[in-house]
Amino acid sequence: MILSIVKSKRNKPTLLLDTFRYTQDKILNTAIYWKCENRSCPGCAIQYGTNSPSMKKSQNYDDDEMKCKVEEFRMNLKRRIEDLP
Repeated sequence: MILSIVKSKRNKPTLLLDTFRYTQDKILNTAIYWKCENRSCPGCAIQYGTNSPSMKKSQNYDDDEMKCKVEEFRMNLKRRIEDLP
């Protein structure tokens, strides 16, 4: 299970969960709502406090594991470059 939060190209938080990508939708009290990056998909996830997010509505298309791994690698590479003196 892939679970990480990375920054998008527009510097917005993006959730990588089970080979699907979610963008942050709204924050209510301590709950963060994530919606699928594919706008025609009903998929969404909810994260309560510091707990890991869980899927609430399933996706209506096949996952793209490679795209998620590439995004995670790119973000880790950016972090390492920023941390260099």
